[in-house]
Amino acid sequence: MTKTYKTANMTINKILLAGLFLLKIHAVFSQTVDLTSVDEFFKISSMLKQGKDVSEEQWRQLEHSTGYKVFAEQKDRFLIRTVKSAMQMVFGNSREAEKKHILNLSQAEISENKTSMLRKLLLDNYQEIDRNYASLKSFRENYNFDSLRSKAIERLSSFLGKPIDSTVVLKPVYFFFFTQDGKDEENALYIDFNLIYKMTERQRRDFLAHEYFHNYRFFFENHDFNHKNDLNFMLDMIQNEGIADQIDKSQGYESYFSEVAVSPVSEIMIRLYHQAESDLEKIHDIVISYAKNEISEDKMIDKLLEVYKFNGHAIGFYMSSQIVKAGYGREMLKSFYNPFEFYRLYRLAAIKNGSFQLSEEFMDYLKNRTKNHYPLEAM
Repeated sequence: MTKTYKTANMTINKILLAGLFLLKIHAVFSQTVDLTSVDEFFKISSMLKQGKDVSEEQWRQLEHSTGYKVFAEQKDRFLIRTVKSAMQMVFGNSREAEKKHILNLSQAEISENKTSMLRKLLLDNYQEIDRNYASLKSFRENYNFDSLRSKAIERLSSFLGKPIDSTVVLKPVYFFFFTQDGKDEENALYIDFNLIYKMTERQRRDFLAHEYFHNYRFFFENHDFNHKNDLNFMLDMIQNEGIADQIDKSQGYESYFSEVAVSPVSEIMIRLYHQAESDLEKIHDIVISYAKNEISEDKMIDKLLEVYKFNGHAIGFYMSSQIVKAGYGREMLKSFYNPFEFYRLYRLAAIKNGSFQLSEEFMDYLKNRTKNHYPLEAM
């Protein structure tokens, strides 16, 4: 849903640095499933639940397991320290006053403070893990995770309407306990184990296929162009997440988040979806102002950050849903890596559906911006 474990260019990209998890850089790896971090998590949480002391070496084993290693290697170690703190509060029943304060934070408070949001989401998730501890361990021991990966890849192929390109080697899947989400990162797909546990088999398959879509799309998109600056990144991510959400959320955000409750994020996402049309209009007007040299690039980015949330999931899903509603779904998937085509199809759909239309001025600006970076025949 959102991203980051590290950034590649620290001199640009406010939008790249706007979410809890911000940047994905891709590489080719073999297809596999790794549960090392889940097992290390169970070892330490079990000791904490029994009131036993956890040695530095045991913590180190957790930190250097596949799922958490990228956190431990960060210079400030904020994420791994937050994970360990949440584990101690929930399973070791320590710092009760601090835990209560974090759990009682309001939606408004966490919406404006991503650090507070992360801490609350972790505590919420870990408390749920504690309540279902025995069942989660049984799920770990008995579920066929390799079969899930195969089903997800088949689902992606079915969604795209063609076989997966045989030259593309998809990433391994690292399961761990973090926030209830999945992320396409540099070396693997990172999936929260509790989220997968809670889902139905169809939901698991579709959720993992959603993450594989991002992985697969990388091999067709113009990655250098998309990450050159904030505007390119934002316009591309709206398409990227908007199409991916059709894999696992085609029934709508209300239905999805009621079945796969990820509160308080679910409430925020549903609210963002309901205002997506007006938010898209705001983005349109901001970009047009920049195209006319009425505002600076920095001013444009600051204004966009007031509107663009969670990597554009809600706006992108609104746009892709309008495209599907208008009957252009297959066309959307034929050019699933080309941001100009996505906005062009949305404009056609908006005309047909009577929703907010992107102006010709906006489309001309976007076409001129992308025409040297994507094949002309796709336009």
